[in-house]
Amino acid sequence: MIFCIIYPLAFYAGLTFDSWWCTDVYDYSSLSCRPPFYATTSKFSPLFGIFAHHILPVFIVLFSNLILVIHVWYQKFQMNRVNTWRKNVRMNAQLLSIALIYLIA
Repeated sequence: MIFCIIYPLAFYAGLTFDSWWCTDVYDYSSLSCRPPFYATTSKFSPLFGIFAHHILPVFIVLFSNLILVIHVWYQKFQMNRVNTWRKNVRMNAQLLSIALIYLIA
């Protein structure tokens, strides 16, 4: 939880204070704001931001869901329990629906 608070603060503070010498040019004829300075001048920062903040969380969610389903099936196999497919299907449907809601959002 501490990482979730400290990392974004450090990441964006580092990017913002790294470009302190930038002078902002205002274009009052434009209908939208321009992207931040660090996103247009640095080649590493936008790629790292896209990978670390957009692509990596998707793969973490997919991988952890897959590991969870495999773990449940392995535990049922180890305990020599009758495989009740109705409970497994409900658990998998709930897990996939929560994961899909997260990925869509």
